[in-house]
Amino acid sequence: MDEYTPKHTLFEGGFSEVIQREVIEFGHVAAVLLYDSKLHLQVLTKQIRPAAFAVKNVHWWNDDFSPWMVECVAGIIKGGESPEVLCYRESLEEANCKVSELQFYTNTFPHRAVLQRMCFYILAG
Repeated sequence: MDEYTPKHTLFEGGFSEVIQREVIEFGHVAAVLLYDSKLHLQVLTKQIRPAAFAVKNVHWWNDDFSPWMVECVAGIIKGGESPEVLCYRESLEEANCKVSELQFYTNTFPHRAVLQRMCFYILAG
């Protein structure tokens, strides 16, 4: 975990006081929303996520809570690998889908305390 002490601009002008924030870096990830252009359908995967077991007994979850998550194909970018290569590789591994074309959609940071760049791509195939 790294600590940062930035100042930032304020909407009303000027700068904020110095703030202290912690950031955990997990590496970068990419995701692809698979799309079948012939059937006009988006394709998602269903995968079991061990972290979901950790929240299974939290009081606000229903009794039918499942650790099987419905999600886009995604993965952690390995050293030297591009987000595009990851999308091609993970699409084949997770969904047995050979991607014909990728279109970049956006970058996002899904959690304020985690430095984890997520690139989203859409398959137009």
